[in-house]
Amino acid sequence: MTDSLLKVKELGQMKIDQLQKELDEIAQEAESLNKIDAISNDKKIEELRGEILQIRSKLPKLKEEILRQEKLTSGLVEMGKPTKEQLEKLRERKKIFLLLTLVVLFISNIGFCGQKVFVLCYHSFLSNKRFPTDFSPEELRNHLVILKNNGFSVISVSDFINSKVTGNKNILITIDDGNESVFRIYNEILKPLDIKPLLAIYPAIISRKKYAMTWEQLKELSADGWEIASHGYFHEKLNQKFYDKSKARFLFEIEKSKKVLENKFQKPITIFVYPFGLRSPITIETLKNNGFKYAFTIDGGGISLPVSSADKLYEIPRYMMTQSNWKNNLEKVIKKANQ
Repeated sequence: MTDSLLKVKELGQMKIDQLQKELDEIAQEAESLNKIDAISNDKKIEELRGEILQIRSKLPKLKEEILRQEKLTSGLVEMGKPTKEQLEKLRERKKIFLLLTLVVLFISNIGFCGQKVFVLCYHSFLSNKRFPTDFSPEELRNHLVILKNNGFSVISVSDFINSKVTGNKNILITIDDGNESVFRIYNEILKPLDIKPLLAIYPAIISRKKYAMTWEQLKELSADGWEIASHGYFHEKLNQKFYDKSKARFLFEIEKSKKVLENKFQKPITIFVYPFGLRSPITIETLKNNGFKYAFTIDGGGISLPVSSADKLYEIPRYMMTQSNWKNNLEKVIKKANQ
């Protein structure tokens, strides 16, 4: 083998050793992530997550370099006609390259797959059995205890949007309509637990109906970190049938609600919650045209993060919680999170 080829081989080996060292460090990080569920210190979890984000940003370059070195090493076989011993070493390196490539692929997904969020849909907390979607404050507290005992954490909409979640056991609570009982359980249950739900509001009833919250109460919740979503203006069924019946009323439901809410809270409203869970392609198109970026259904099921398709952000599933199905819903969530 010529001196120039030996030099190339030597430089290639140095680069391979360097890459292997870096990937060994990545593998150690991966091992530490396997223990992340056992860590109760949120600060430590965020530190680990930050380190993995930094490592992940290096992966494309590392993979590219591995492929380049693999081609270089393979090229030595043709150029230098190595001995049987040298050929065996090259084959061993080939195995190392394959192994390192698998490590890279594994690390590129670790910490970013298996992240799931389950969304629960509540309405009121009046202790009134006449309303199927109503619960008492104690019943809500019991639901939260069941979830906590099964390892779940309650997250905010901000956590969901920014994928600031870990593992499969994440719960987002949404509360539709704006019933006045929500403000009472805010002080009694949710605020002490630092739980900040998403409120789906249709302005037609706010500060007008006795059973609804006032704008002042909603502003207090918003100031405390609760996110506000549009729920239409009059809570109409926003499907193709309603659009065909009256395009003007259909557009009013979406456009007027957004305008009123943004005026009241002085911030963009980018989340929509479909009244009755109903929608059609025209509904999603209209939401997009009006600056909405997320929309929630009541289809049931969990959602994996990061979301694989932008269109899925307009059909985020929720479990509708009722007196008759709440236990079954929680059992489904627990089962799916453990799969």
